Amino acid sequence: MSDRARAERQSFDELQLLVGLLAEELAAFRVRALGAEQKLRQMTKEAASPSLFDAGTLQEKLGALEAENGEMRERRPARRIARGACWTECASCGSKLLQQKLQL
Repeated sequence: MSDRARAERQSFDELQLLVGLLAEELAAFRVRALGAEQKLRQMTKEAASPSLFDAGTLQEKLGALEAENGEMRERRPARRIARGACWTECASCGSKLLQQKLQL
């Protein structure tokens, strides 16, 4: 096999590999697009549903959100930066530091 034929074969093999990788990537994009279309159709059906604007449904959602908000407040740290916190300069480097008065 001549050097030219060997170089052409190597180029062809590289091209074949790239085409295969592109085909795989295109297939992945197609799967994602089909999934997005299905999700959009489902969301469109749900948005057209009159139960979405039902007062009872909205009250239930509001109650659930308020309960979740309460749980999140309980989980946050008890420490808070007091209103009297102020900025001060670091003695060694001169950068600004937040001087905190912590409340427990």
